[in-house]
Amino acid sequence: MNKFLKILVVLFLLVNFRFSADITFGLENSTLLEIFDIQEISIAGFSAGSQEWSFQKEIYFNENNLRELSNTESVELESHLLRGLSGTSELFLEAEKEYSVNAFFLVSLAAWESSWGESNFAKTRNNLFGYMAYDSDTNSTKHFSSIRESILVVAKHLSEEYLTEGGKYFKGYGVEDVNYFYASDPQWYEGVSLIAKSIENKIRHVD
Repeated sequence: MNKFLKILVVLFLLVNFRFSADITFGLENSTLLEIFDIQEISIAGFSAGSQEWSFQKEIYFNENNLRELSNTESVELESHLLRGLSGTSELFLEAEKEYSVNAFFLVSLAAWESSWGESNFAKTRNNLFGYMAYDSDTNSTKHFSSIRESILVVAKHLSEEYLTEGGKYFKGYGVEDVNYFYASDPQWYEGVSLIAKSIENKIRHVD
C-alpha cells in the first residue's frame, strides 16, 4: 500500500472514530501511524507524527476578501465583544452564515460605527452601523426594531450591494473597497480592519 493510500485509510478511521478536532493527544506504541508505517501527516491543518495527533482550526479575517468566512464559534467570539455588543455573537454568526460576510468584519464595523454599541443611535434606534446616516443629515439614520434586525439588514445590504459584482457599490471584496462608498473618511478601513484583526488574533492567541 503506497503512502497516499495509507494516509487516506488513517484519515477515514479517524473520522469514523470521531476524534475531537480541538484536542491534541498522545497515542500508544501500537498506533495507527505505526500500523501503517507513517512517520508524519500534514494535510489541511491536520498533522500527525511522533505518536501525537493534533488539529488546529484556522480562524480567518482577510481584509482583502470579506467573503472568506471567519470559521469561529459563538463562545470564542463572545468573549471579545465589549460593552453594548456583549451578547450578540450568535447574531453576527447568523448574519455571516446567511449572507456570507465575514463575522469579524461585521463586528468591527458595528464596533467602529457605534462605539461598541454605546452610541446614541445604537441605544435609541438599534442601529449599530450608522446605516442610512449621512453627513448632511444624521437624523435620517434608520430605526430598527431590534439589534438582530440591524445586523441582518446591514449584512444583507453589504452582501448584495458592496460584495457582489454588479452591485450598486461594488468596488472589490476588501475592506478598503467597501470604504469607497460606505464612509466619507478615506482611512475608515484602517480602523475597522484593526479591530477585526485584533479580535482574530486574540481568538488565535497571537500577540
